[in-house]
Amino acid sequence: MAGKITKREAFNIWNTARNALKHHNAARDGDYIEIFPIDEAYEWIERAKVSGREVGIEARNYPDFERLVIPWFFLPD
Repeated sequence: MAGKITKREAFNIWNTARNALKHHNAARDGDYIEIFPIDEAYEWIERAKVSGREVGIEARNYPDFERLVIPWFFLPD
């Protein structure tokens, strides 16, 4: 699914926002970090869903979550 990237590269992509906050250096990176909390939350929930399935746990209310959250991505500015 990830194409030809390594596991390390995949984790770096997944953790971009977390690493930006954790390792921020104003002299190197500037004064501001731009993060989109709803996107980050959704990605972490998706990762938790996949991890849960790997150990045999599935959230029964996940379809409700998708039904309620996905429209937020398409709200007008």
